[in-house]
Amino acid sequence: MPRNLSRLGVSVPIGSDSPPDIPADHAAAWDKVDQAAVLFTHGTFAARPAAGTPGRLYWASDRLDLYYDNGAAWVDPSDRYVVQGDSRIPSQDENDALQGTSGAPTGANRFVTNADARLPTQNENNALAGTNGSPSASNPFVTSTDPRVPTQNENNALAGTAGSPSNSNRYVTDSDARMTDRRAPDVPQLTALPGSPSEGDEIDLVVNSGQSIVWRLRRRGSSWECRGGAPVGSDQAVTVLIPESSTHHNINWVTVPLSGDYMIDAFVYGVAHGNTGSRVQVQTNVEVVSPLSNLGVLAYESGAISLASRFVGGRRLRANGMVAGRNIALGVSVGAGGSGELTQTGIWLTPIRITA
Repeated sequence: MPRNLSRLGVSVPIGSDSPPDIPADHAAAWDKVDQAAVLFTHGTFAARPAAGTPGRLYWASDRLDLYYDNGAAWVDPSDRYVVQGDSRIPSQDENDALQGTSGAPTGANRFVTNADARLPTQNENNALAGTNGSPSASNPFVTSTDPRVPTQNENNALAGTAGSPSNSNRYVTDSDARMTDRRAPDVPQLTALPGSPSEGDEIDLVVNSGQSIVWRLRRRGSSWECRGGAPVGSDQAVTVLIPESSTHHNINWVTVPLSGDYMIDAFVYGVAHGNTGSRVQVQTNVEVVSPLSNLGVLAYESGAISLASRFVGGRRLRANGMVAGRNIALGVSVGAGGSGELTQTGIWLTPIRITA
């Protein structure tokens, strides 16, 4: 008896079948074969047969692509990209609008066109390009004849190419003397500190007009730093006798002009008198007067002398927080063994920082 093919479901005869065992409706069996079979052909893309037989496959050898006949058209199953019928593709009118060919914006023509009032006119484009014309209500853009546009000479001046400033060439040029003037900025000369200084301000402060002493000061935070200037003080020739075991104050002094920090330079010169073979000690004090306080000591001790021995001493010290109006003075003490005679003294103040 015939057997059925498991995949196609078609009855086929076998060798031992007799004619009665063969299905009478043999045509129906081949119809099943026709519907289940896959038709596959190949060739170039242009040689494809017309679509209309559903289920056919065609291999386009020049494109290396497989196409499927859906009964109406050949379809590329692997083509997942935008196709001609995709609504996201602009219509012909929309393409025309994008190109600005014709028409005005409407609900059906939503893209900007050459008739859209938002697009510049030819005159406006000319104005933007600076081709011709002057600004007006119908030509509101800056043009080549607008006085607000620099002339060629002005552009040359801005570029610093040539020329000197003049009424017709008002811009700074490379030959303008102001471009190469290296004068230092003006610093005001004052006789008193300014009331409301700013950070970085510089002044020349006249401290003693009689001695032409001027200090260059620069503002830093809440004080003034001294950047130059002569010290205040004096050298004096004196004749001061100081008995044995005694002290003499205020031999020479200088008044603090402004509150702040100072360097103090002091010196004394003289002769120590004593008995033959004795030693004499002379001590010079740098003192703040009233109330008296000692800032530093200059000590001198002579060797064994016969009649007299000259001495000289000097000292530099820093004194912070000096108050304006106070006197800084020299005081000299002579110990046992003889007396002292001063002939020259000096004391000077050099500002470091002014806090007034």
